[in-house]
Amino acid sequence: MKNHFLDNIHSPQDLKSLTLSELRQVADEIRDLIINVMSVNGGHLSSNLGSVEVILALHRVFNSPLDKILFDTSHQIYPHKILTGRQKEFSSIRKFNGLCGFANPCESPHDHFYAGHAGTGLSLGLGVAKARDLNQSSDYVIPFISDAPLGCGLTLEAFNNIPANLKNFIILLNDNAMAISNGVGNIHNNILGRFQLPRRTLEEAKYFFRPFHLDYIGPIDGHDIEALIEALEEAKAKQTSIILHTLTEKGHGMPKATHDPITYHGVKPFNIDSGKFHPVPSPKPTFPKIFGNFVLKNPFYIDLIVQM
Repeated sequence: MKNHFLDNIHSPQDLKSLTLSELRQVADEIRDLIINVMSVNGGHLSSNLGSVEVILALHRVFNSPLDKILFDTSHQIYPHKILTGRQKEFSSIRKFNGLCGFANPCESPHDHFYAGHAGTGLSLGLGVAKARDLNQSSDYVIPFISDAPLGCGLTLEAFNNIPANLKNFIILLNDNAMAISNGVGNIHNNILGRFQLPRRTLEEAKYFFRPFHLDYIGPIDGHDIEALIEALEEAKAKQTSIILHTLTEKGHGMPKATHDPITYHGVKPFNIDSGKFHPVPSPKPTFPKIFGNFVLKNPFYIDLIVQM
């Protein structure tokens, strides 16, 4: 598929003049690009397919890198990389001397921290917001978190430390009901949800976030670009602290990944038509296998790693 619109997007500013129909086309082109590159390189697939419209809407409404989008689960940063001037390099992702599979400040001013998926996004966001306020700036800080980090102790500590008068702070909660595997626990069962939430659960979500000085907007269909833009514009206009709850489908746009998002969370090269993974080209063990076997055979190092 020719990237009719995507080829002309060199920075988020290029999204500002596009119509909704054109933005939907861009979303389709981003998905096609991710699927094609992952089929060759391997990488994080289903989570990135699910985050396309949310990231697209964020870049349409806000002004990155002045407005700071901070990715907690930064393995779902691929659409962000594509929209921030790295489209032509995207085929090199996860290759030697290629793009990093996670946020990387050395690659772009649009990536603000090195980040994996350890629940750090919200606390980083509070630190960035504090620095902004000390500098008397008015830009927006937008931690992009998922449902898995919402249950992390570090994230809950950050919630507990949100100041009552914090301005221009928007938490984007990308809720796909999963981490690497299906979600568990009370936060997942009572606050998070799939494309429809019962009214009782919606009220529980609002009450859960209210003590943390957060207004609540949602839940929003995370694949409806028009609804996302409207919700983000509403959040932006409030100029307060807000959590915007979006509901997305992991693997969206690729039936195989949608039906089996766990298997297609992190993929090795695969056949695009069948979705079947290619055989491993070399019988040599990988570094994780070597490292894992070494640690299991030398229990002393397990204690050393725990102490670190």
